[in-house]
Amino acid sequence: HMQMIHLKERILCNICGDSVRNLHYHHQTCNRENISKNTCQICTKKFTCKKSLETHVQTVHESETKVCSICLKEVKNLKKHLKFIHSEEELTKYSCESPGCEEMFRTKQSADKHLKRVHLGQKDQCHICCHWFKNLTSHLGQVHQLSKKHMCSECGKVFYKSNDLKVHIEKVH
Repeated sequence: HMQMIHLKERILCNICGDSVRNLHYHHQTCNRENISKNTCQICTKKFTCKKSLETHVQTVHESETKVCSICLKEVKNLKKHLKFIHSEEELTKYSCESPGCEEMFRTKQSADKHLKRVHLGQKDQCHICCHWFKNLTSHLGQVHQLSKKHMCSECGKVFYKSNDLKVHIEKVH
């Protein structure tokens, strides 16, 4: 109880690689059969049930995107993006759970992703080339070009990163 609740210690699941507080409870929903059956074919994210996978596909891959006029990034929810990324108000309220790390994040998801990648060294396997990466999304976009393309409205040049398009517009146009 002390380790899970008060010390917030996390344990790495040997089945799915997730960092969890209560391994016994986690193993009740996590198993190899569910993980292999419920893997997103687009981004390879794994889910323990079919409903979670369906919700993920609908909200992440099938919903329409809008372009932020400030950073030119394509986002699913522009209002949420503006609040969490460009707002002046203090929203960094989630701290990294690794002892000694003072990084702060605006969302719990960002804090968890940082913990897994930076402190736990968790990597994801690319379903195309089978190599392992700390940032699979970046790899898929840069190497296999599976990310959304960002095209300059002035000259038609295509970029795979929205920030590269932003820099291009600032420097060229």
